[in-house]
Amino acid sequence: DSTIERELGILRAAAGHALKAGRITLAEMPVIEKPKRVATKVGFYTKEELRFIIGTAEGDLQDFLTVLYYTGARRRVIENLEEKQVDFTAGVIHQAKDGERQTKKRRPPIPLDAPVREILKRRAGRGVFFGKDMYDAYRRHLEGQGFADRANPHVMRHTRATLMLMDGVPIYQVARRLGDTVATIEKTYA
Repeated sequence: DSTIERELGILRAAAGHALKAGRITLAEMPVIEKPKRVATKVGFYTKEELRFIIGTAEGDLQDFLTVLYYTGARRRVIENLEEKQVDFTAGVIHQAKDGERQTKKRRPPIPLDAPVREILKRRAGRGVFFGKDMYDAYRRHLEGQGFADRANPHVMRHTRATLMLMDGVPIYQVARRLGDTVATIEKTYA
């Protein structure tokens, strides 16, 4: 929806520019309306559901789910996390890799919570902690446990933000942890 909105905004601006430059007449000016925004429900897992989901997983998937939740990072960041991105001394994960193309997504360092530190120390020595696409395994596990309506790895990110807010963590800390703005956190979770 946001992409459609942005593209329609660009079309409106282009049409306005063409009218101003005399390339089209007022009669030829197209009517471009943005669609009405529909509030989307952000799915998340409760603390009990989260414990169940992680507790019933095994091996790589259990480690992946734990790291995904505690970091609040996007799935691909964790799947492709390299050892050189983790600074155990400073206690952070650097999401951006050296020489990697910058995107509009903010990627601040992620604090190494105790469960994440333990898993990454145990998995060290491989170069890449996971190094494979975990999407299908995630979906199969969640669907098998009765969470087909929320069987998308991005729900872990929403869960981290939601549970942090429910636990009274200040909104600016949640925003900083996820690399979002306070306005985005308010709009998404308020």
